[in-house]
Amino acid sequence: MSNNNINESLWIAVKVERGFPAVVKCFRNEKLALKLERKWRREMNLDYDETEVFEVSLKDIN
Repeated sequence: MSNNNINESLWIAVKVERGFPAVVKCFRNEKLALKLERKWRREMNLDYDETEVFEVSLKDIN
């Protein structure tokens, strides 16, 4: 991995259904992760399910 990539981030979209992680997707682009999260929110049961997007810095990965 070159030094230019050290500052890059990955965006992790997680969908939880009734308390259990159901889907985890990884993106290099925040907009794509947020777009998927919006799609999931339109289709999910808001009383029982949840979704979130997390940023992970590649420099934090060992």
